[in-house]
Amino acid sequence: MHKLLLTVCLAIFPCSIYAASPDLDTQIGQMLIVGFRGMEPSNTILEDIQKRHIGGVVLFSWDGLVKSNERNIKSPKQVKQLIHDLQATSNIPLFIAIDQEGGIVSRLNP
Repeated sequence: MHKLLLTVCLAIFPCSIYAASPDLDTQIGQMLIVGFRGMEPSNTILEDIQKRHIGGVVLFSWDGLVKSNERNIKSPKQVKQLIHDLQATSNIPLFIAIDQEGGIVSRLNP
């Protein structure tokens, strides 16, 4: 099982990224996936990616706190640019997740 998992990880991520063992702060950061507000990356999320080495972000279309349909997702073009900007900030490829339940709730509208 561990050999299979290692093979999958090496196939997904370039070996050069993991040539040196990451320090403990990087390892901890890589276990975190965080949400943020904004259609563009804020200084806060960019700092979290660069300095705290977070492993990924989760995108939302609904902001429950302020009861708004605008949080991270506006259009396909905007989401593509948002993901590009986030990935460009990270030395290690980010996991990009979405709050998608698959039933009546659909975060990616046409």
